[in-house]
Amino acid sequence: MRAITYVRVSTEDQAKHGYSIEAQREACRKKAEDLGAIIVEDFGDEGVSGSILNRPGLDDALARLKETKASFFICMDPDRLARNLAHQLIITDDIEKTGAKLIFVNMDFQNTPEGRLFYAMRGAISEYEKEKIKERSRRGKIQKAKQGKLTHNPRIYGYDYDKESSTLIVNQEAARVITMMYRWMAEERISYYEVTRRLNSMGIPSPRNSVWQKATVKRILQNPAYTGTIYFNRYNTEGRKYNRYRSEKEKVSTTIRPEEEWIPIHIPQIIPDKLWLEVQARLSNARRLRPGNTLGEYLLSGLVVCGLCGSPCSGVQAKSKTGDKHLYYYRCAGRTRHKNGCTLPYIPTKEIEEQVWAKICEWVLTPALFLEEANNSNQKTELTKELHQVEKAIRAAQQEKQRLTYLFQKGLIGIDDVERNLSDIQERIGILKSRGQEIERELARGDITLEQLSYLEDMGTYLGNKLNSLTFAERQRIVRMVVSQVVATPDIIEVFARLSQTIDTSYNPSCGRPALPGGGGRDYKSGRILG
Repeated sequence: MRAITYVRVSTEDQAKHGYSIEAQREACRKKAEDLGAIIVEDFGDEGVSGSILNRPGLDDALARLKETKASFFICMDPDRLARNLAHQLIITDDIEKTGAKLIFVNMDFQNTPEGRLFYAMRGAISEYEKEKIKERSRRGKIQKAKQGKLTHNPRIYGYDYDKESSTLIVNQEAARVITMMYRWMAEERISYYEVTRRLNSMGIPSPRNSVWQKATVKRILQNPAYTGTIYFNRYNTEGRKYNRYRSEKEKVSTTIRPEEEWIPIHIPQIIPDKLWLEVQARLSNARRLRPGNTLGEYLLSGLVVCGLCGSPCSGVQAKSKTGDKHLYYYRCAGRTRHKNGCTLPYIPTKEIEEQVWAKICEWVLTPALFLEEANNSNQKTELTKELHQVEKAIRAAQQEKQRLTYLFQKGLIGIDDVERNLSDIQERIGILKSRGQEIERELARGDITLEQLSYLEDMGTYLGNKLNSLTFAERQRIVRMVVSQVVATPDIIEVFARLSQTIDTSYNPSCGRPALPGGGGRDYKSGRILG
């Protein structure tokens, strides 16, 4: 006679029952010998949860059972076969279809109505026990996090994990590198690629002691943990650990829990809040202004923002009703991105670009006008009102997330709908938060310096009557030098201007064109331009 044995152990099972792979295998082989089996083949899974149906070792054992028509399929007990009652019944049925008899070392399984009932009860109890273990473990981790301690090593570059105290300690050498990266980005306005190139050229090892990659630099420059807070219970990753054993259809995706369930854990701060926000604004502007493949020329590409929903406006083209020419517009992304759609009409490019360019010419030719508008006493009042509107919109979006979670828990909507809507809401919240940070920075800034005003005057002296004869590329260069954002509504266009914080004072008007600013910028809102 022939027997197939199957053994399984996961970390928690080994700790609880003392079942090692070898101990199980020895007990199963002895049972096979007692039953009179001459040929015994062993299969097993190590470190695989019993909640997974498709396990490599189990699949091989069942396939071999079908090939050999073995008389017995031997397992230590029902827990080793599966931790899920439905899975136990499926596997049992597959075994019995081959004509083999299912044998448990620690349980006398009888294929009778009473035996099957007892077997099902054991499976249900096993499943319940596993869920209780998971729940106790989860509660323990939450309690630990609420005490300000980490439940595991988050492996954040710049910190060392102290296992005894469950806290992070700043690695001074790595922290120096991180600070240097942030200052490069904020003060020199360089790219991810340039940061990567500099680190490698300086021979600084990456977090994995190899060469730096652009993706690693990007992750570090966008990580809010360096401001002193990380969040436990933010992501729901339950079940992802065993995705490699699941089919594509059964794979578990990571989801974001509602914000009210996040538990903040304070860690040593490496990057000051102001510097971190400045870098995020720099990165956001870089993404907006990154050149792409366009079918037309858009002077304000990457600069126009919808004043109704806060979404970016991109250049689009359409054919005229007669079909003999193309029309160019700026279109709010919120028209299609949000569920109900933004109501901002398409803005003809000629209309908005002419008005904004006229305002830029006023600034360049009459710097005093720029100074008067920048220091307008009503400006901060308007910005404060806008900030309150942004905060209100963020709260509404977060409540929308909570409603989605409630509907999912009640079984009224599926996971696909939840993920799609959550993605839209998160994108909207990201745009709103970015705008809120811009307003907060604007409110914190002071007036234009005399040095900056003098620089603008020099530019006007040089350009003079050349402003309207510049090429498209030259105009776009000036626009991106002095404009940080254009906010559009159906009736009003508002222009936010930028002047360099570090002016090239070596410029001599008699020697040619003034150098363009290259440092960080100050943003100032101009007077409104009626559409």
